[in-house]
Amino acid sequence: MHPKPQPAPWTRRDFAAAVFMLANLAACDRVPGGFADSGAQIVLQASDVHVLATSDSIATVEDLEVLRDGTVWLLNSAEPFFVGFDRDGNVIQAHGRLGGGPEEFSAPSGFIVGGIDGQAWVFDRQRHMMVEVSRPDSTRLEIPLPQDAIPVASLVPGIRLGWSNVVRTARLGDELILPRRSNPPEAGVRSLWLAAWTADIVAMEPETDSVRNVIALAETLGDPTPHFDLTDAFLPFPLWFRLWSVCSGTEIRVYDRLRNEVRKFTRDGVELEALALPPARHGMVTAGQYGRALFHLALIEAAPVVPSSGKIDASPADSARIMDGLMSRLKAPPDQLANLLPRYLDLRCDENGTLWMQPFDIDMGGLEGGPVWLRITSDGETNEVRVPDGFDPYRFTSERIWGVQRNELDVASVAWIAVPRAR
Repeated sequence: MHPKPQPAPWTRRDFAAAVFMLANLAACDRVPGGFADSGAQIVLQASDVHVLATSDSIATVEDLEVLRDGTVWLLNSAEPFFVGFDRDGNVIQAHGRLGGGPEEFSAPSGFIVGGIDGQAWVFDRQRHMMVEVSRPDSTRLEIPLPQDAIPVASLVPGIRLGWSNVVRTARLGDELILPRRSNPPEAGVRSLWLAAWTADIVAMEPETDSVRNVIALAETLGDPTPHFDLTDAFLPFPLWFRLWSVCSGTEIRVYDRLRNEVRKFTRDGVELEALALPPARHGMVTAGQYGRALFHLALIEAAPVVPSSGKIDASPADSARIMDGLMSRLKAPPDQLANLLPRYLDLRCDENGTLWMQPFDIDMGGLEGGPVWLRITSDGETNEVRVPDGFDPYRFTSERIWGVQRNELDVASVAWIAVPRAR
């Protein structure tokens, strides 16, 4: 591939949208609270973590990329946005400021998984282009996205209610694989939900700006409306924007919630045999559990209702009252309410085709996953792998799990764990 030269705070608007959403939710069917028959759980210990590097430049990490020469790049939520380390842990670059100039970035939204020509690239959502970040300024390249085929704001991370703003993009051969929303949603939360289910995965060839559809998700995954027997309810959280990956350098895999499978496709969109996921244990979710799974209590405290006096009062008692008020509007029974919550929050793949999926953890606030990942090898062997507390995985290779480790003093380090043997 030869390219052409060329953070997200929780706001009162987000809170108001959430209030509107919660006031109208109702649902059906169920969602797993865990896995059945998924093999022995492999528990990794803190002693298994190998720290590569620590730097004062590391803030809240949004994304991480490992290049083929062994260098590791971090995308920070604050300046400097990009920090690079060599294989010995030395800082090789720390750059990236907020703005619109050549060395400035308005909305860096995630690395291109696999890089381009051995370099680290990031998608800048505001400028609607891919930008190389691992070379000196004088040789840095850019790839603008063609707006006729990939309109501005059509690449999105998913519904934003406290989740990461990272947009999943990847390289497959000489093309870039991108999740493109088909049509901009109309006003309203329900329209946003429906637009998320009518999207495509497309391939872009940077040398020619040509864009082709690879997977029409609305046709492939099916219309979810009849399945969930909706009345005035909303669909479950459409997280497919992160629940896909390029695998083995030859396939694209997409999670199909309705069939509880991972669907496999060639780079030309030809479907291969799907991968069935382990049977799920269905759970019961009360309105209170749902609300606490959806929100971090701290976020509600940070975005309280403003009284008519204009004075903001955010005591814990007020936060509890706000939460109780919101949850009292949920009328769905516990078994149906569970279906609104996501089943998985992330899907990754290594170069050999081993699949890693992060289940949703109902006990974690803010719609987050816990320390357990589901690993499915290319021969179908399945295990749950529990990573140590404080370790957040971002990339999986056949030999290592790469991530960020935070110690008891909240000091962040680039670290890795050797991939355990399957059991």
